[in-house]
Amino acid sequence: MKKCEKCGKEFEDSMQSCDTCGGALTEEKPQETEEKTFCIYCGGEIAAGDTYCTKCGKSAVEEGKRHCIHCGTPLAENQKFCAKCGAKTNVVVVPKGVETATEKVTEKMKQVNTKKTKRICIAVVVVLILVLLGKTIIPQLTSTEDYLAAGNYAAAYKKAKPEEKEAVLEENLIAVICADVKGNMKDPDSFDLREVWCDLEENRVAIEFGGKNGFGGIVSSFAYYEFDKDEQDYEWQTSVSDLEDEEIYTYLDDANEELEKIWKNIIRGTIKEMRDKKGIKLDDAVIDRINALNEEDLLDDVVLIDEVKEIYPTEEDA
Repeated sequence: MKKCEKCGKEFEDSMQSCDTCGGALTEEKPQETEEKTFCIYCGGEIAAGDTYCTKCGKSAVEEGKRHCIHCGTPLAENQKFCAKCGAKTNVVVVPKGVETATEKVTEKMKQVNTKKTKRICIAVVVVLILVLLGKTIIPQLTSTEDYLAAGNYAAAYKKAKPEEKEAVLEENLIAVICADVKGNMKDPDSFDLREVWCDLEENRVAIEFGGKNGFGGIVSSFAYYEFDKDEQDYEWQTSVSDLEDEEIYTYLDDANEELEKIWKNIIRGTIKEMRDKKGIKLDDAVIDRINALNEEDLLDDVVLIDEVKEIYPTEEDA
């Protein structure tokens, strides 16, 4: 078929010019239909030339590979933030019903014809079924560390072995203390936990943390907590910027300043004593999990579980 360049009227191939307006005829070429590709994980459309889905970040060419949906940077399997642009990474949204999920996967299988992709689609269906059975299956597969990483201390305590339960309660207590310290900082978003000493025998806790001061510089400080038998909780006593004793000038400082310096010097000595005591410094894994909760804006939501009272001193001990 030919088409008039002026009026758009169509003619047989044998015609040389338009019998209506006299315009030149050009041969019409059939339009090429662009084959669309869809993500086998979330169903999002993958643009021509792209190697990954911009909706969920999953690779369209390499099984299991992920990309940042904002800048395209490859991501590790469990990476939560992009190392290049800092954006929080996406997760694939799982459909609520097995029938709906099966229909979506089946539709995608019609659009692809490779055996490898079909195997992946079948695997996705299996995963979706497992998710729907999560109330009975997933809790059995979730470890204590997984619950701790999510800030779910009640579930972590229930899941923990008898010899692990006290450590779960300690971590819950430290997370709540860190949230309290963070809330009193000039720049709460800059909170960074560095060291923790939890001395349950002496009913005291000390942490070293970093953060921005009023001038924007990063500084390190120490916070000290002791168990208060009246409040039945660990209460903040004071914070110090370092562990070097302050000089006390009786002829310059007033009585209140003298008392405050004496008190802080006592706390400095206590913290140094705790640093030297064996067996009370918590593992780096605890620090990493609490910092991760803070980065994910979950630290402020952590609450003490009732079982924490099991590590509190009795009336005779307090």
